Amino acid sequence: MGGYAALLAASDNPGMINRIVTLGTKFDWDATAAEREITKLDPETIKIKVPAFARVLEQRHSPISWEELARKLPP
Repeated sequence: MGGYAALLAASDNPGMINRIVTLGTKFDWDATAAEREITKLDPETIKIKVPAFARVLEQRHSPISWEELARKLPP
């Protein structure tokens, strides 16, 4: 989400930011693309495939369970 935050900051503050470099910032969203991305946010899959990221999420969202947050996303 950093790419979106940078673009918003530049848009809200003309002349303050000269350049932005983003990596993987998707601009062409539709309902199908959003649904496909949400399916990738399964906590069990994240813990198995990217355990280091799961640990970061746990620290970042503590004391709230990041797994519960992910499960509350719309289907």
